Amino acid sequence: MVKILTLAIAGILLYRLIFGSGPVLPGNQPPRPLSPDQQDDDELVDYEEVE
Repeated sequence: MVKILTLAIAGILLYRLIFGSGPVLPGNQPPRPLSPDQQDDDELVDYEEVE
């Protein structure tokens, strides 16, 4: 009886660790729409090359 409870608790903790909070699996949450500030990241300029 105690082993069953221990295994059940361990299984729940493992499940929450893997599928719960935290970006363990990146496909777990739908991608959020980018704000206008984040959409310009591809157009960043390397200021060391610009004079």
